[in-house]
Amino acid sequence: MTQRGFLFLFAVAIVVSLVGGKLIEPYTAPGIERTIWFGVILAAALYPAGRFAERRGWVRGKVDLTRVGRRRDDAPPPEDPK
Repeated sequence: MTQRGFLFLFAVAIVVSLVGGKLIEPYTAPGIERTIWFGVILAAALYPAGRFAERRGWVRGKVDLTRVGRRRDDAPPPEDPK
């Protein structure tokens, strides 16, 4: 992720958090209900923003699931040429 992609998604998250919080506050009960709706609204806005950033080249969208959770130290050592 580039610096521009991070700042773009960060700004979108802040704006959506503020607007979404103000929108759902009068309609939902405090607690888990409000938290769930807040997450739904945030995800509904950040997913398209992330796709937009990916198309612009600010974010790379490929994840190697075979390496998720591994540290770089866990890689097998290179073979010794003999």
